Formats: sequence, C-alpha cells, structure tokens
Amino acid sequence: MVHISTVLLCLPLSLWFVAPRSLSTAFIPLLPQSGTRRCFESSRPVSHSTIHRRRRTSSSPLRAAGETVETSLLVDRLLEQVERHSKISMESGDNGGEHRLIEDTIGQLGKTQTVNATMDFKFDDLIGYYNVSCTLTTRDKDNPVGGKWTRQSSKKLWVIRRTLQHVLPKRSMGGPVEAIAQAINVIRLDLFFGLLPVWIILRGDAVPLSDSERNSKLEETISNIDAPNKRRPKTPPLLPDLSPSTVRVYFDRPRFAFGRRTFSFGPTSSVVLDTPYVDSRIRIGKGGTSGTLFVFSRVADEDTEAISEWKWLLEQDDSKFVTKRKALGAVGIYGILSGVASQVLVGWGRKVAMVNLGLAAIGFLWAALGTGGIETRGDTYARGM
Repeated sequence: MVHISTVLLCLPLSLWFVAPRSLSTAFIPLLPQSGTRRCFESSRPVSHSTIHRRRRTSSSPLRAAGETVETSLLVDRLLEQVERHSKISMESGDNGGEHRLIEDTIGQLGKTQTVNATMDFKFDDLIGYYNVSCTLTTRDKDNPVGGKWTRQSSKKLWVIRRTLQHVLPKRSMGGPVEAIAQAINVIRLDLFFGLLPVWIILRGDAVPLSDSERNSKLEETISNIDAPNKRRPKTPPLLPDLSPSTVRVYFDRPRFAFGRRTFSFGPTSSVVLDTPYVDSRIRIGKGGTSGTLFVFSRVADEDTEAISEWKWLLEQDDSKFVTKRKALGAVGIYGILSGVASQVLVGWGRKVAMVNLGLAAIGFLWAALGTGGIETRGDTYARGM
C-alpha cells in the first residue's frame, strides 16, 4: 500500500497537471513601468544582414514611396549600431557611447518622417509583426519590455526566448469605437531547459490622441481604483512635440500560459506611445510620458514563432482561463486539507502535510498579490478601461 505521506507529496503536482482548470493554482507581462540609458535586447537578436534582406521579403503594408535613399542609409546605420551595441553589452557591458549614437540616429530618422495625408493611411503603415530589437530607457530601474517577467531577478528562473510587439488590425467587434489598431505584446520564456514553454500576452486597443490631447501640458488624471497600490500619484504629463502618430493603448488583463495551462491575472493598464518613424524594415517607438525609445524590427514571413504560435492563447475563450478568484479558491482548499492532515497524521505524513501547508500559504499570497507581471509601483502605471 502506498504510504499516505507519498500521496500528500505528489498531490500538488497532480493538481497542477491533471486537475480541472477551475481548480488550478496560479502564477503571478508585460508593460507599463518606467529603467540610465540602457538597452534591452531580445534574447533572440536579429542580425543586421537578415533585417536588410527583409526589405525585399517582408510583407510590409508600407508604401515604397515613403522611403528614400536618405532614410534607407540611416536605417542601415541604426541596425548596425543596434547589432554592435548587443555585442558590446555581452562582451564588456560598457555601451554608453553606443547609446548616444543610437539616439542620434533615431533623432535623424524622426525628422525625415513624412506625415501622411489621412489618418487611416498613416496608421496602416504601422501594421505588422515586430521583434523588440532595442530599448533605451531614461531611468536605471525602468523595465518597459516585459515588466516583472524580464527583470534580472526573474532571469534566474527562466530563459527569455523572444520579446515581441505587434501592431495588428483593429478588432471587428468590441473595444473602443475610436480604436484604429491592436497592440499586442508577446513574450516567450523557456522553463526546465525548454521543456515547458511559457507565453505571456498583453493585448490592447490603440486610440489616437487628438491634437489638443497631445499638446496638453498635463495628462488627465486616471483613476487607479483597480490597482494594488491605492495611494498613487497622478499620471505624469505628456512629453512635448509628440507626432500625429501618437496613441494611447488600453490593455486588457494579462494572459499567460505554462504549457497549455492558461491564466488571466492582474489589472488593466494603458500607455501612451508615439511612432516617430516607420518603414518596411523597422518601427521606432517613443514612450509618450517616459521618453523611452524603442527599435522594433519587422520579422520575416517564415518566422511562425513570432507570427502565429502564440495566437491560440489570444483566441482562447475567457471561461477557460484560471482567474485570481479560481486560483485563490483552489489554493485555499488545498491549504485546509493540508492543515487537517497535519493534525491527523503522525511521523513523516505529518511533516509532509506541514510542508504542503506552508506551500499553500505561499501560493495563496502569491495569487492574492499577483499582477500578471504588470509593474504597478512607481509613477508610470496608468489604469486601462
């Protein structure tokens, strides 16, 4: 007969892998947060020569007439600088000089951006699938790509495989009437040497800012009643001289999956993002309040991991996700059972039950305080719709 302590020890794993989704436990995506000028490269960097070839192979909707010899040369230079920056970062970590060169090139590209005649045409140019190639932040602790999932402390737990930010056509149903596109942040992590894939998605509706909103000195104060931190300063003012391509993206709650086990935790959020420059190879992004600069490179048409492998999580019905309430209920029940077992059993059975009770307590706090990876502390978090 199997000893009861063995049953108790194996019960957490069996609950995770085979229990109904409504009784699953939870983990705690992405975005808004605010980190000296530094660069965050995707863990799967794309070489300059590969991106250069994509000028002919990528299915970009951008009109070729919008690109000139001048901008093409500047983009070549920028991609070389990003690739060189990545190598310097891995070899010595001293890349401050490269930061300034990248910023200068981005500034020159921004000055060449042609404003299209109509809004629809202008935002259509942004549609596409993108790698996050580089991010230049304005403050040491900022981590705008991936939030808690990609912080240095988190990298000890998993390997960051991809960081992506796509701009796709707006939803046919639902969302703000004014929305002109969807912004979808995607992160792929690997656990246990790649045996357990982890996908994190943050989907939002992009709404253009009007001239009066872009030129306002102080952004409207957004209520943060759903955020974990109740006492919070007003959202910061918008930066001056934002382009007509500036949007506010209203993000849903984060979705993430460990293998095929899916969760939806955390608050809604929003962020202001400008696009000073876009062409058939890259898109430049700029945080509307933080000033963080992003270099996004279009992915190749054959890159199925970036384009389609995550879409099952986006398309899954809401009822199939483990929510915070379900997770708290499951962990709470397991904690009660472990507590009862610790009082009834003796010897090793009692010790195992006490360990499970402790794990249940930790899991309960983790689920209760989890934000889905959203950075809600500091002065850059803004609530979504």
